[in-house]
Amino acid sequence: MGRAVHVALSLVVLAAACTGTPTSPAPARWSSASPGLLCPAPLTVAGVIGAAAPVSFPLPQAAGDTAVAEVVCTPAPGATFTLGTTPVMCQAVDRIGRDVSCGFTVTLTPAMFALKRIVAFGDSVTRGETGVPFGEAMLLIIDTPNAYPTRLQERFDTDFPGQGIIVINQGVSGERITEAVARLPGVVMAQQPGGLLLLVGYNDLFTLGMAGAAPVAEGLRTMIRAARLAGVPHVLVSTLTPSQPGPRQIEPAVILQANVLIRQVAAAEGALLVAADDAFFGQAPTLVGPDGLHLTPAGNQVLAAAFYAALRNAVPVTSSIR
Repeated sequence: MGRAVHVALSLVVLAAACTGTPTSPAPARWSSASPGLLCPAPLTVAGVIGAAAPVSFPLPQAAGDTAVAEVVCTPAPGATFTLGTTPVMCQAVDRIGRDVSCGFTVTLTPAMFALKRIVAFGDSVTRGETGVPFGEAMLLIIDTPNAYPTRLQERFDTDFPGQGIIVINQGVSGERITEAVARLPGVVMAQQPGGLLLLVGYNDLFTLGMAGAAPVAEGLRTMIRAARLAGVPHVLVSTLTPSQPGPRQIEPAVILQANVLIRQVAAAEGALLVAADDAFFGQAPTLVGPDGLHLTPAGNQVLAAAFYAALRNAVPVTSSIR
């Protein structure tokens, strides 16, 4: 009898236990055998123009059979990296609260410009002369910091830093086309340029008007041939920038005729044309100074940009891997 009562009581207790709220299952256990992050492989970006560039990369993934959250990399994806090698450190927290990290490198190598010596050859416009009103007169000064060769040098220094590219200003104020033709061989021999930029003819047109257009074009033809004979690989010929009302204005029809002939000569002689007149189209009032001929700082900047674009199109740019 006693045994029967004991069994009955046990069944009652068991039944009561089964009617209670069941406990939640134990949480899954995350392995601690392989904690960490898997960073991307070292990344190289070749052929960078300038001293820095933004770089994107994927965030690290979890290593092993754990999981991570809140991955933060320094520098972050999309940040701007400078030339050379930069370490990247990434950190996160895994699912069981451990700090995990990994690192890799980002390397930027520069684009290499093939030319090192560029001669800008011309007259007062190349030299950087500009007109400044002085009472009722017009004072002509040399504004070298704003001359187009100076602006061109700055552009190369920015886009191809440390590569030793030199833009040499060989502008002579008041020079006529016959004088320029005679001077050019000595300049080329002395400077040994890889690139020659020709912008000449203003003084002949100012003095002779329409009669000066053909001599200017033929003088350019002679200079192109002389440069080729001297072994200059890249010869660029610019059309003339427009003129505006002022004491040194050249009639628009004269500039137009000269530019037609300059285009013909450049094409016939295989020189690279720089269409400065097109770059100035519709902007001459702000790009040409008060004397009607010489350029404002903004005009020199536009002219430098036109020569820069032509050089970039003509000269090979290679990617370096260091």
